[in-house]
Amino acid sequence: MAMDAYLCAIKYAKRSIPKSALFAFNTCIDAVVKTTPQMLLCLPLIQKDRHVREAVLSSLQREITIDKEELSFLRKTFPRPQYRIGGQAGQAAEVARALGVLPIIFPERKKKELPIHYVFEYCNSLGMCNRIIASYEPQPMIPQAGLHLPKRLLRSLSHAFLGGFHLMKSKEEIMQSAKIIHAWKKQNPHLRIFVELGDFQKKEVLAAAKKYVLPPADCEGMNEEELFLLTGRHGIDAIKKLPKGTGKILFHSPNFSFTLPKDEGDEQALLFARLVCSYRAKYGKNPSFSSLAKYAKTSPSLHIENPKFTVGLGDAFSCAYFLAAKR
Repeated sequence: MAMDAYLCAIKYAKRSIPKSALFAFNTCIDAVVKTTPQMLLCLPLIQKDRHVREAVLSSLQREITIDKEELSFLRKTFPRPQYRIGGQAGQAAEVARALGVLPIIFPERKKKELPIHYVFEYCNSLGMCNRIIASYEPQPMIPQAGLHLPKRLLRSLSHAFLGGFHLMKSKEEIMQSAKIIHAWKKQNPHLRIFVELGDFQKKEVLAAAKKYVLPPADCEGMNEEELFLLTGRHGIDAIKKLPKGTGKILFHSPNFSFTLPKDEGDEQALLFARLVCSYRAKYGKNPSFSSLAKYAKTSPSLHIENPKFTVGLGDAFSCAYFLAAKR
């Protein structure tokens, strides 16, 4: 029974998925380190921030920004991390590529110019696992001069997955990104915009994102902590407090997910996204459609007890849903 539902979801996604999609604004190099809560609590960059210490003790995800000196310390302390393409847009683009979608990366950077994010994966004594991300972003995410996509290319696209707003350094950078989004929408009114939220560290940046980025978006992806940041509430109260102008919501957590409002085909697209993430958690890589079909036939449950890789599962879920959802 479960296998039939999985295969139907894959078939649905295969019919809906676009040939190419746009991914902006944050692509980076993830330096993944598997560690322990005890080791994390010994790090100076964790010790100086009470909220991050509490997150480690409670097995919650947090993202912090670091400077060049702290990056140098991490490189010396953890000299052999596992390197991967990261960032919300970068993670999503790799998911899309594996599914046969051509990713258009914006802005395009050489590998040596990419920011570095140290991703510390850990599990506590109760088996609760999560991560702390230390992000080194020395350059503005969007160059001051701005960048433009060729009009013909932009008009050929139907999907744009956007992330990285939580790492922008100022209200002005948010406004600059919003200006680019509005320009894209003006040139291509049919372009569907998906915004993945994150762990905003500056209140003024979060406020600017609410005001300038969310209104032009067709759908926003978020987890429980990001929903709380957005509304200051938990549970159903948070849904009632969503900012004016918020588009469709895609909520994702390790235990459940939903869309609000729920549209035709969402159930299939959500199940497809869960399949993609289950495969990625089990094997530590992104699936193709053929490998996903084989996985669906041999996996009675999508729950993975000991995931091989958890970094970017939320971004992978959002991307898979967005690409598969009805246009």
